[in-house]
Amino acid sequence: HVERVIRGTTFPAGRVLAGLSAGGFGAVYIALRHPGLFGAVESWSGYFHPLRDGPFKHDTNAQLRANDPRLLLRNARGMRFFLSTGPGHGRVTPAKTISFARLLRARRLPYRLELLACKRGAWGRQLVEGLRWAFGSGG
Repeated sequence: HVERVIRGTTFPAGRVLAGLSAGGFGAVYIALRHPGLFGAVESWSGYFHPLRDGPFKHDTNAQLRANDPRLLLRNARGMRFFLSTGPGHGRVTPAKTISFARLLRARRLPYRLELLACKRGAWGRQLVEGLRWAFGSGG
């Protein structure tokens, strides 16, 4: 439907899904739940496992595992990833982003990891770097 309303691409390689913080989790989760729909996914200061809140608040451990992007990476063939993180916020830490990047590397999935040293302006820098990466001018 979107391609009819907004002239876009029908090819996964031309589609990028991105999000910030919880939206970063959502972007990765949605992309992995719909293999072949997105060619690239970006998580800016996101996390990579379902937190027991929001839609997962009352889920069992088995349901949480079934919705865990770390365990859904089997669906990532043909997808590339942009991960970025600042100093962290709440339960979202750079160490968790680095850990997810290691999983991508172990599965030989293409990714770019941006670690931003300071919090001030971090999200704006992540947006700029992510857009450059998505549209081919940032590696």
